[in-house]
Amino acid sequence: MNLPFYIARRYLFSKKSTHAINIISAVSMAGVAVATMALVVTMSVFNGFHDLVASFFTSFDPQLKVVPVKGKTAPADDPALLNIRKMAEVDVATECVEDQALAVFYDRQAMVMVKGVDDNSWASVPNGPAICISMRRRKRDSST
Repeated sequence: MNLPFYIARRYLFSKKSTHAINIISAVSMAGVAVATMALVVTMSVFNGFHDLVASFFTSFDPQLKVVPVKGKTAPADDPALLNIRKMAEVDVATECVEDQALAVFYDRQAMVMVKGVDDNSWASVPNGPAICISMRRRKRDSST
């Protein structure tokens, strides 16, 4: 017999006539098994939520963002930006203005991130037109 199984069997199950130790061992093993299963299920759910949230944000957030070292804006005709647009590895490059704002709805206030994208470039962003149409529908539905 394998040594670890021999030691486990010897300490988990008693040879004596009192079976209290056997019952306590069985209950504790069941508790550990249930806790382990609950942990595995919880971690799987959180992993699924992570993938779902990441799929929402990848449609808005770029894989690479070029920002100026100083200030909030950079000229659109900057030679570095023009060189980036000419690269074969770059599918879509667009200008974007992004800043924080205060959103007010009745008596509620929240800090939001407002992002402005060029209309011509927005059509070339993957899922860009679909997101824009979805936002317009949501706005129209909430106004009725």
